[in-house]
Amino acid sequence: ALEVDIESVEYVVENVCKQVNSYDEVQTKSTPVMPTLQQGVWGDICQKLIETCGIHVYNNWFSKLIPIIDKQNRIIELKAPNLFVKEWIEHNYKNAINIIATTLGLKFVKII
Repeated sequence: ALEVDIESVEYVVENVCKQVNSYDEVQTKSTPVMPTLQQGVWGDICQKLIETCGIHVYNNWFSKLIPIIDKQNRIIELKAPNLFVKEWIEHNYKNAINIIATTLGLKFVKII
């Protein structure tokens, strides 16, 4: 067996961190782009939700909902993509949706 005596080990590490010396180099969050809303009642509701709750809340939660609108009976239901979204919206925004739907002459029934 060959034995090798190692007296020292040297590590060469390249500095890959960029120094940020001025505020110009700090990235800021960009303003979210206003989404293109559906035409009709659901679009109107979404517009009011954005005005009431903010664009980030809309993008995170309401944009994932699918409206089921019964025009004849003036009823709206919302279909959530999963149970988590359904429960979050019911817990946090059900009243806001109710109020907005009522002002538009609709009855908000439930999230399914």
